[in-house]
Amino acid sequence: MSRDEKESSLNRAAAYVRMSTEHQQYSTSNQMDAIREFAKRRGLEIVKEYSDEGKSGLNIQGRDSLAQMIRDVQAGDVNYSTILVYDVSGGTISGCRRKRILRIHLSESRGRCALLRRTI
Repeated sequence: MSRDEKESSLNRAAAYVRMSTEHQQYSTSNQMDAIREFAKRRGLEIVKEYSDEGKSGLNIQGRDSLAQMIRDVQAGDVNYSTILVYDVSGGTISGCRRKRILRIHLSESRGRCALLRRTI
């Protein structure tokens, strides 16, 4: 990736959403709406969306979009520097499931991208 491409990717993000069949109220559409609002408030442009519907979060098998996103990042074949994920944690706060957006920053090392850190 050239220097110009790196600089232009700084405000670009990918979004990953997943919905398991037992949590229908957290539809991928609702998750994307929340992610878009989060991105807008932080000046991020979503340039790529990955979505797995009706998939368990317990393992990666069958989560084709997640696997593709990982391959894209590992290959350095991305034009974004951040991945946004709508997280519905299994834990609860005051009896309610925790909902938050995870912001995962990418770092380029030796020509390959790697997950660097996450913020909420």
